[in-house]
Amino acid sequence: MKRLSTMALAVALLLVVGAAPALADRPVVTTDSNTFPAPNPCTGEIHTLTIDAVIKSHFHQNNILPTVFTTKRTGTTTDGFVMMKGTPETSVNNGHVLSYGFVDRWRNEASGEMFRVQYRLLINFNTGNTQVEGFSAVCLGS
Repeated sequence: MKRLSTMALAVALLLVVGAAPALADRPVVTTDSNTFPAPNPCTGEIHTLTIDAVIKSHFHQNNILPTVFTTKRTGTTTDGFVMMKGTPETSVNNGHVLSYGFVDRWRNEASGEMFRVQYRLLINFNTGNTQVEGFSAVCLGS
């Protein structure tokens, strides 16, 4: 009897774990492109950035799992910088907390200069407070 109940529990666990991917809809894929002026962290001069993004949105129908947006980005500037290492921009919203952030490294091949841009945001919807917020753009030299 004990062996039978152990096997039944194992089968039930496999069914639940196996069904977990089915709880999420297939990701919706969209693209976006933004062009805007910003100060170059290495020179202080205004340059224009263009960031192109492929966004994957995961919505969960059961409202138990959070909604997740993951964005892969590429970018260029008018003064020759290219985004060389962008971490995926990730946004997770579970109805109680919104977490969002990214870290990008940019390099100018001609001058050898590099800069890093990072942003982090955490909002607690239960209290209405922004718990963590940070933006930095730092020249890393050449």
